[in-house]
Amino acid sequence: MNITKKTTLPFIGISAAVVGALQVLLYEPLIAIAQAQFGGVPLRLIMEILLTTAAHTAIISIAPLFLAAFNKVAISYAVLILFISIYIQIAVGINPVGPTVAAIVCSVLIFYASTKVSELIRHFRAK
Repeated sequence: MNITKKTTLPFIGISAAVVGALQVLLYEPLIAIAQAQFGGVPLRLIMEILLTTAAHTAIISIAPLFLAAFNKVAISYAVLILFISIYIQIAVGINPVGPTVAAIVCSVLIFYASTKVSELIRHFRAK
């Protein structure tokens, strides 16, 4: 498998799983009404859920896929998590954007601090 496909498939999978779960939760009342009324879920409702999930997955994963194509994998995961949190805020009304940005900033600071500590340890070992 091509290296670009190996890096881009997880982005599509993660965004499709999150969007699909949210769409099922959002359509849950309509699914319950359709089951009570028709004895099952009509094909039209299933297709609407699938098309909405596919469209929203494509919209969410455009920028991370573009970044992953240029081998910016760590940045693309951060952008994907940020876009997913924005999508959750728009779709459901829960505001996870602030904690997500804080977690991304903290992880960047931890990475920066760990690289500086490892450089400092190498410096003292060399002496």
